[in-house]
Amino acid sequence: MPKIKSLRSDIIRPNELKLYMKMASHKPKHQYLMAWLYAFGKRVSETVILHRDDVAFDDHYIYARFTILKTKPRSGLKTVKTKRLTRKHWLSPFIVKNIEDILEGYIFPSWGKTGHLTREGALYILKRYSDDIWPHLFRHSLAVQMAEHGANILGLMAWFDWEDEKTAIRYIRTYGQAMEKLSKEWGERGF
Repeated sequence: MPKIKSLRSDIIRPNELKLYMKMASHKPKHQYLMAWLYAFGKRVSETVILHRDDVAFDDHYIYARFTILKTKPRSGLKTVKTKRLTRKHWLSPFIVKNIEDILEGYIFPSWGKTGHLTREGALYILKRYSDDIWPHLFRHSLAVQMAEHGANILGLMAWFDWEDEKTAIRYIRTYGQAMEKLSKEWGERGF
């Protein structure tokens, strides 16, 4: 995948994503891609390979079984993690509609050799709506917002399936409330 040469001063916030979703209203599949990337924060390469058998929903949650690609397989088995998202989430209607639209096969089918949308194809789709967005920015945006809302190291590692806590620490230190909270706690010490 080509290196991103542009930098942003901020992440994709919900209001900005809502604008992109509105711009893509004539292309529901583009909306679905943005919804999946933003809601679950998985790597684009883990999202585009989702199969219809990997996803389900009920009255309360959407379930997605992701194959984690940046971990070392143990005993030759790929790491698979199931994530769930509440049906109350504002992106849930898009994701549920996407699941309902696919009877079998890939969630993001393509005519290409792989049978599913590629990372490059996802980048191409997103660039139709802004030169200032790319697939990994959706993941980064979710991690920043989770840190801003008080996620801890273990929570970030569990959601994003990071093996190295340094990544989670960087988000908490840079964007999170944890450092401020810890500073206040230590200001109340009795010694």
